[in-house]
Amino acid sequence: MKNLTGHHIVLFLLVALVSMASVHAAGTSPFDGYWPTTTRKHTDGCGYSATTSITFTTNAAGVTTPTCAALGVTTGSKVVGRTLSIKYSIVNGVASGRLYLTLSADGRSFTGTFTDKTGHKGTWNGKRELKTSTSPFDGYWPTTTRQHTDGCRYSATTSITFTTDAAGVTTPTSEGLGVTTGSKVVGRTLSIKYGIVNGVASGQLNLTLSADGRSFTGTFTDKTGHKGTWNGKRELTTGSSLFDGFWPTATRQHTDGCGYSATTSITFTTDAAGVTTPTCEALGVTKGSKVVGRTLSIEYGFVNGVAPGRLNLTLSADGTSFTGTFTDTTGHKGTWNGKRELTTGSSLFDGFWPTATRQHTDGCGYSATTSITFTTDAAGVTTPTCEALGVTKGSKVVGHTLSIEYGFVNGVAPGRLNLTLSADGRSFTGTFTDTTGHKGTWNGKR
Repeated sequence: MKNLTGHHIVLFLLVALVSMASVHAAGTSPFDGYWPTTTRKHTDGCGYSATTSITFTTNAAGVTTPTCAALGVTTGSKVVGRTLSIKYSIVNGVASGRLYLTLSADGRSFTGTFTDKTGHKGTWNGKRELKTSTSPFDGYWPTTTRQHTDGCRYSATTSITFTTDAAGVTTPTSEGLGVTTGSKVVGRTLSIKYGIVNGVASGQLNLTLSADGRSFTGTFTDKTGHKGTWNGKRELTTGSSLFDGFWPTATRQHTDGCGYSATTSITFTTDAAGVTTPTCEALGVTKGSKVVGRTLSIEYGFVNGVAPGRLNLTLSADGTSFTGTFTDTTGHKGTWNGKRELTTGSSLFDGFWPTATRQHTDGCGYSATTSITFTTDAAGVTTPTCEALGVTKGSKVVGHTLSIEYGFVNGVAPGRLNLTLSADGRSFTGTFTDTTGHKGTWNGKR
């Protein structure tokens, strides 16, 4: 280095330091961590907009990948400067979309754009910092499991919804907890008092959120000596999918000019590997796949290992219907649409009801929302499964009405619930009474 002055040496060292600072250590990136608020806004005229969370992780090779239900299966890349490029909604190795993100100088927000093969495009922006009215627990947790460790052997699975008020207090809503009082989240820990009657709480629940924000672990104790663990997962567990269950009405309509149309039923099941497969006489032998976002792709009509047809289904936002298209090697094509609600069958109530609200009218002020699953046995007796009802005894549906005894202990039921299904089978109204003097309404939506 000829004629290298002190000034040149200082400049050389500064450049070297800047270059070193721009290289991220393998296994980390400035995007890493949980982003509670990211907003996808379409600019293609379709008007769609949605807010979701994303968790970014970086592997040993320095590749940063997002985890987000809305993105489906993704492949990340190395962060270049403050920019990350992502391929998303990968099916059979082919990505339908690309997302470009740029991190802000302070690392607390990003801006981005997306495009996909269907012509959709728009912006995707995110913020890392939490506002006063949010917490990392916020949202719907479909699977939380309460396991007693006090010898009583009780165990139950329920859903919890966490919300945070303007003062930053996070409170859970769950039938299993009754009336609760929350608190501010400290770090990743939340302490809850539950089972409050006349201002006095019967129990305490302490929860700790995982680093990626997708699960929590917790312990509970109450005044009666009960204690145990309460753990939750934000996403559906392997072995289940949003399509699972019996769909009584699925209509296949040809659009290829042959004029064929038929209505049948489909049952979807998901195996331990997370592969969802339909059972339907009209589909013959099928091969399912993992649900990506709210989409399921199926090969059907297998003969000697060869499938002549493919069916692509998209679940509605409320999970009560799907739309789909099919094609086969004979040139047939068309639509295949389904509805979850029952119009005929062993019981009009059968299936999963995600929203059932119990409202006391006896002056105690209690109200809670939970889910109920109704099943009907070979004798035609319809019985609900719901943690809030405890042990139940069903009955046969008479017209659109079902009468249930609930809360059985030693063969005695303290409560009775009478439900009436709406004409379209998508909601019910009901009343309940029990031997303690409590009474009120219990209404549900499918």
